[in-house]
Amino acid sequence: MSTSGSDMSCEQRASKTSLTPSLVGYRRNFMQTATSTTLTHRDALTIRRIVKVNHAGEHGAIQIYSAQIAVARWLYPTSSQP
Repeated sequence: MSTSGSDMSCEQRASKTSLTPSLVGYRRNFMQTATSTTLTHRDALTIRRIVKVNHAGEHGAIQIYSAQIAVARWLYPTSSQP
């Protein structure tokens, strides 16, 4: 049996990604709930807005952390060497 694409279970995909098993279970339960419930247009729009804002916040945080690392390596070049 192949383990590529949709044939893989959530746990198998998690082992190939950075998802922890607890997040995999959460994602599976959320997806089952989301697909079994019909959303109103307003609810779907609210969810899209929340996800968009969350994504923007995560992107901003990554940029800030990357800049902090770059400045630390620039100011303290010997400390950042493994």
